[in-house]
Amino acid sequence: MRKSIYTLMVSTLIAAASMTACSSQPSETTAAESTQENDTSAESSDASETTTAGEKETAQTTDADYAEDETLSEKEITELYRGFARSLQSIIANKNMNDLAELLVYPSYIGIDDGIVVNNRTEFMALDADKVFTDALIEAVKTADVSSTELTKAGFIVGDPSGKPAVTFGLDKEGSIGITGINY
Repeated sequence: MRKSIYTLMVSTLIAAASMTACSSQPSETTAAESTQENDTSAESSDASETTTAGEKETAQTTDADYAEDETLSEKEITELYRGFARSLQSIIANKNMNDLAELLVYPSYIGIDDGIVVNNRTEFMALDADKVFTDALIEAVKTADVSSTELTKAGFIVGDPSGKPAVTFGLDKEGSIGITGINY
């Protein structure tokens, strides 16, 4: 059950991030808008025999306005990230390598030993869990005030305010949300 909730939450975050990333570039169209425009075009073609040009323009404007309403505000996205941070707190507290591996985007920086980059789940799962889940990291993430977490250039940081130990998460190059680094 917990995994289903987590999967739903991550899917929501990915969709929200994708919608925001696409909507911030006015010259591009999101997949949802493209589908909606195609549907609108098909409906307009079917209705062209009974609809005037002015009515079509009004219908298209309404569809475009609707698409803009689906875009999440920065505040809404921040709240979604904060929810992600709360899930992260639980995963770190429970020392769950499998769930943590699901949250990572690859490649991802893990600051154990002299710092390493893991390129995939297999490499991450081969790490010593005791090195990943240090007492200092667990305490820093557990006591972090996620309600005041703000977006930085690196992403969202959950942990010690100094950045060490802490977990950084945000969007990867493909627009997927996840952990991009763990610092000790």
